[in-house]
Amino acid sequence: MSIEPQSTRPDTRRWMILAFLMALCFISHFNRASITSAGDERIMQQFGISPERMGFVYSSFLIVYTLFMIPGGWLIDRRGPRFALACMGLGSALFCVFTGGIGFGIFAAGSVWMALLVVRSLMGLLSVPLHPGVARAAGNWFPSGQQSLANGLVTGASILAYAAVHPVFGSLIDRFDWPIAFVITGSATALLALGWLAYATDSPQRSHDTQLKEA
Repeated sequence: MSIEPQSTRPDTRRWMILAFLMALCFISHFNRASITSAGDERIMQQFGISPERMGFVYSSFLIVYTLFMIPGGWLIDRRGPRFALACMGLGSALFCVFTGGIGFGIFAAGSVWMALLVVRSLMGLLSVPLHPGVARAAGNWFPSGQQSLANGLVTGASILAYAAVHPVFGSLIDRFDWPIAFVITGSATALLALGWLAYATDSPQRSHDTQLKEA
C-alpha cells in the first residue's frame, strides 16, 4: 500500500478532522439545548412541573459541566483529544437517549423531575471534555496561523446549534413526540462519535505513523 506524500496528505486530513470537531461541537450543544424545547412544549405540562423546577433541570447540566472541568482536562492530558471527545460524544448520546427514556413511563409522574435532574447532570459530566478537547485537537492538527480560523469555525458551529435546535427539535417533537425525538438525536450523536473514534488521531504524526503500519 503506497503512502501519499506527507506534505499533501495531512493537509487534507486536518480539514476532515475540523469537520468532525465542528459536528461534535454542534451536536453536543444541540443536545444540551434540546431539553428546553421539550420542556417548554411538552414535559412541564405533561408532568405538572413548574417553570422554576424545570429551570433547575436546565441549569443542572451547566453546573456539573463547570464543576468538573479540571477532571476533564486531566482526561485529555492523559488519553488525548481523540479518546476524550469520543467519550464525550458517546456519553452525550447515552444520556440523550436516557432523557427520552424517561418519557416512556419508566418512572412515576412524581419522580420524573428528579430523573430529569439526574440524567441531565450526568450528561453535563460526560460533556466536560468538549471544548478543551476540541481546542487541543485543533492545536495539534493546525499550524499556528490557522488555529484561530479552526477554533472560530468550531465556535460558529456551537452557535449554529442554538439557532437550529428549536425549529429542528421542535419538528421532531411534533412528528414523533419528545421521547422519540431524544432517541433519534442520541442515536445520531452515537454514530458521529463512533465515526470520530474510527477516523481521528491525536496529531498528524500519529496519523502518518498509523498509515505506515497499515502499508
